[in-house]
Amino acid sequence: MKNEKNTTALIAEESPGVPTGKKKKLTGTQKILIIGFGLIIVTGIVLAIILLNRPDKTPVGPNDGKNFVIDENNLQEIVNLMEDKVSEGMFECNMNTVWTFKDSNSVSSDAYVANAHTNAKPVYFDLIIDGIDEVAFTSTLIPVGNQFMSIKLDKLTKKLNPGTYPATCQYHLMDKQEDGTYKEYSTAAFSVNIIIQS
Repeated sequence: MKNEKNTTALIAEESPGVPTGKKKKLTGTQKILIIGFGLIIVTGIVLAIILLNRPDKTPVGPNDGKNFVIDENNLQEIVNLMEDKVSEGMFECNMNTVWTFKDSNSVSSDAYVANAHTNAKPVYFDLIIDGIDEVAFTSTLIPVGNQFMSIKLDKLTKKLNPGTYPATCQYHLMDKQEDGTYKEYSTAAFSVNIIIQS
């Protein structure tokens, strides 16, 4: 019986893949392979982190509905696009965003709204005082390439006290019909601040 146990132990020591309690030394080739695979894994993780965290700086085309990333390589192309007519249904807004009034019955001293020459459609706008939700002013139709500056809060039902009021300038792009009338094509809204001095 004693011999059987020793034979079994001897077979276990010599059998590949069976743990024997002895630590086997790695060869030089095995060490290089382990280090190489480790470096590949670390490099892959670092590249994934860099690629996933970088901002998208891919320039996009004019008609794909995305914003442009402007850099020295595409600056002239962007300038040329801005000088061309804007796409159908799009609107280039030219205006200031702080409008000063001596009082709530006066014409603004600095309010300015223009329908850029690059736009395709005439516009008009409503000025809505936020919080009051009341139209304070409605412009006349502004043809392409024209401006409007005589803004007076003439539709308000009550006087505004001195102060600063956030407001919304709601643009209405108009489409001329065959019979000469206009139909609303689309809208765009911009925030402005109304300052009443006295």
